[in-house]
Amino acid sequence: MSAALLNDAKGLRRGEAGFSLAELLIYSLLLSLVLLIVGGMLISSLGAERTVRTVVEATSQGQLAARSIDKGIRNSLQFTLTTPAGTNQLIRARVQDSDDAGNVYCAAWYYSTVDHLIRYKRFTPASPTATGTIPAVPTTAELKTWTLLVSGVRPASGLDATAPIFSALGGTLTTNFAVLAGEKDLPPVISTSSTRRLTQENSLCY
Repeated sequence: MSAALLNDAKGLRRGEAGFSLAELLIYSLLLSLVLLIVGGMLISSLGAERTVRTVVEATSQGQLAARSIDKGIRNSLQFTLTTPAGTNQLIRARVQDSDDAGNVYCAAWYYSTVDHLIRYKRFTPASPTATGTIPAVPTTAELKTWTLLVSGVRPASGLDATAPIFSALGGTLTTNFAVLAGEKDLPPVISTSSTRRLTQENSLCY
């Protein structure tokens, strides 16, 4: 057998021998590094997606509450803003249905500074001359039957934790609050101003 053929045979045997231990270690380290980078990117992406989803949900809930209050105040014949317990706030209003002018009902929104919630309830007077339909100080049991509009409510940034989120001047109600979105340092802020378009001297709701 010629020298060239012998060299070819030796080279073939070396190729069939596979990777050395050192080569396997290097390849394993490189593969681990790639997986670590890809895994980190995936975790970061999932975290960002979760944060965005939480902020969107908080913003949607806050806007839902703000729209409910804005619609009620704009179509109210009369409304009042009180602090029934501690620093909690209660909006009571007699509202004319925007789709049916002949349908008038009582509505209330309650903000709890302890539970950080805004709740809503619609009341129907027992008769055209009924008064005091909406309680001036709803009990805890009564509030649990009200519809929860949004949770995680806080005063807007820079204000004290017990600062009011509603303020009234004449026929205008201003709403200004933030909605806690997970551990976000900058929660979405909801700010609206609603002016009553109708008037009635005496309310039958409170």
